[in-house]
Amino acid sequence: MCNPRDSQQKTKYIVCVGWDRRINVFTDTTDSIHHEQHALPHWSDDERRGHTEDILAVAANSVTNHLATSSYDGEIIIWSLVSGHIFCRLKAPPPDPTKPFDPLEGDAAVSTLVFLSARSVTRRAATLVACGPAGFVHFWNIYKGGKVMSHFNPGGDAGTSLIEVNSSNSVLATGDATGHVRLYNISEYCREGTDYCL
Repeated sequence: MCNPRDSQQKTKYIVCVGWDRRINVFTDTTDSIHHEQHALPHWSDDERRGHTEDILAVAANSVTNHLATSSYDGEIIIWSLVSGHIFCRLKAPPPDPTKPFDPLEGDAAVSTLVFLSARSVTRRAATLVACGPAGFVHFWNIYKGGKVMSHFNPGGDAGTSLIEVNSSNSVLATGDATGHVRLYNISEYCREGTDYCL
């Protein structure tokens, strides 16, 4: 669930995703005295060309009016919050071809997404960070069809299960199933072209 804001009209929304493989958008309003709200109509692109597996994560960038969703099969879809149309589709290859990779066991799943909103003014930098597949952290540039700018595995065999960034997008925090938390300085990471692995 995330709470994006339309930067054009200052309208707030609540976005919920999950097993129904659909994006459910609710207006976040106090205008109604009713305690029950129904989702807005589904986007046509979501119904026709959206995810085919359970949606695991959602993130919003209110600066660029993009919404990112990721699913169990490893697909990331970037949506326009204004039109509801697909902006681009992203899918990382298996990160380490020498290790076993089984999509049916969840190895392809992308469990967490974070937009780097402070970088939204440039189209040359990574603006989306994804946790997965296989516990790797991927830095994506979503423009020109989308591409992986870099990826790394911060957790060894445990893999990463959670990522977050600070408000200035200079620090990335990762967490794994063994309880390890790691902090990375990403202030200059993936700003221009493909970068080194951390």
